[in-house]
This record gives sequence, C-alpha cells and structure tokens, in this order.
Amino acid sequence: MMNKLRTIIIILFISILFSFDYSRMRTSWDMPSDYMFSKDYLSDLIIDTEETFDVPGSICIAYEQSIFNRKKINGLLGAEFMLGKDSNITMAFHSVYIMPIISITDNAFLNFKLGYTKLITDHDIPISDGWMFSLGPEFKISENWAINFSNTWYEISDGSFEVDFEGTPGLDLDNNLQEAELKMDYNKFAVSIVYGFMRKDEGENK
Repeated sequence: MMNKLRTIIIILFISILFSFDYSRMRTSWDMPSDYMFSKDYLSDLIIDTEETFDVPGSICIAYEQSIFNRKKINGLLGAEFMLGKDSNITMAFHSVYIMPIISITDNAFLNFKLGYTKLITDHDIPISDGWMFSLGPEFKISENWAINFSNTWYEISDGSFEVDFEGTPGLDLDNNLQEAELKMDYNKFAVSIVYGFMRKDEGENK
C-alpha cells in the first residue's frame, strides 16, 4: 500500500507541475459523527465484536487540480488533509482521490470522489490503509467561489492480525492471541467552501 501511496503522490506532484489551467482550494467543516471498529475472528468459536465511538467536528483542507475538462464533465485530482479528531483515540484520515464533476446547470454540479486514504492515529492500531468514496452537490456562488455539501465514507482494512482475546465465559482456548480481520468504518457529512483559480490567463474558471 505504501508503494501505491508514493505513486499517487508522485502523480499528484507531476499534475501540479504540468497542470491544466484550473486549480481549487477546499476548506471543509466535518460535522460530528461516529466511527465503528470491528473484529471479525477467524475462529467460529469466538463471537465477532463491534464498537462505536463518537467523533467531534473538525476541519479538512484539500488541494484539487484539473486533469481533464469537457463540456458536461470535468475531472480533478485531489489531496485532502484532515486535522486530528479527538475520540477514544486521536485520528485523522489523509486522502488522495480522483474527482469527476458533472454539470447539471451553469451553477449547479454533482461531485464524486474515489481514492486512497491513510489513517493516522496516536494509538498502536495495526490497520492504516483503505479507501474513501464521497458524493454531494456543489453550487457556484460567484466567479471564483462555490459551496459544497458532501457525504464521505472511509473504510480501513488491511487483512487479518493476531489480537489479544480476553475470553468468553465457558470458552477454553489454548492461546489468548487469536487471528481476526480488523476494520474501521467512518462516515462524515461536511460543508465546504471552495475557491477556484486559474493558473494561466485563459478561459473561464469552470
């Protein structure tokens, strides 16, 4: 996964150096939400567990660069950096993504985001790589400014690991270390202010 992340970062850097004429800065306020941490034990004798934790609101900052421009659909490559959220752990999701934008009217658009996300946390959690998907409308409010509403899903899952199993009454196991698939699911709703600007003096912003 780290090799994939390096490749995506290199592609994003090259796109900035040899970019199309349009770029965007996005500042988002993430509404309070929650995330679920689950353990799916490979042994049929052990009951799988799920825990849900509250997550407060926070801020995300993203840079998005045009990679293609058509009459009804534009494509951008983006990188998003999330400020740490204090829950039972302090965590942040940093992401790189492809974002198609479909024009509905001259001032209304529908955005999709699909990409790779990296979980950063202050706890020793063995999973950190996953994917993200986002969907939401965007409305142009001036030549350079827009407001965006989005719902984003994050899923972190890197495979199976040996984890400490505390035990179940009546269940006698030889080893407290049991293999389980670990997964973290996080869903957020965000309101974003988007500032778009031309890198060269040609054409329109949208």
